[in-house]
Amino acid sequence: HTPGWKYHYWEFKGVPVRLEIGRREYSDKSVTIARRDGLPKKTVPLDKMIDEIHATWIDIEKNMYKNALEYLKKMTLITDKPEEAQGFKGLVLTLWDGSKECAEELEQTVGKPVLGEVVESPIPFNLDFNKTICNGRKPDRYVLLGVTY
Repeated sequence: HTPGWKYHYWEFKGVPVRLEIGRREYSDKSVTIARRDGLPKKTVPLDKMIDEIHATWIDIEKNMYKNALEYLKKMTLITDKPEEAQGFKGLVLTLWDGSKECAEELEQTVGKPVLGEVVESPIPFNLDFNKTICNGRKPDRYVLLGVTY
């Protein structure tokens, strides 16, 4: 197999870093750490390899979390007016009173099924619970609507 095939194979498996040890690294008693998230390679001495790999894993995890959170924010509409969500391609977060009747009305208005109640989220949302929904009902929680594939 070619090096490109091997790189892709292990990247596809989810291995976060690739260690490169060639003639130059062998003679310098070093190792090159290649990140799989696209950021630059780093050459480190062998005696600091374990600490650098650990620090790289932590950095990769933070980078992945940041990217995932940005994408979640981009793909989530937070609204107290469910009719605004019609045709939105993503998740919809809105107010709910917890009743089946209100869930059915929200599903019809938004055009997406209810996925469940939102108890906690990394995205801050401050919708007004004093607003009335579903034929004059008072909401007391948040609901998530969306399509699963």
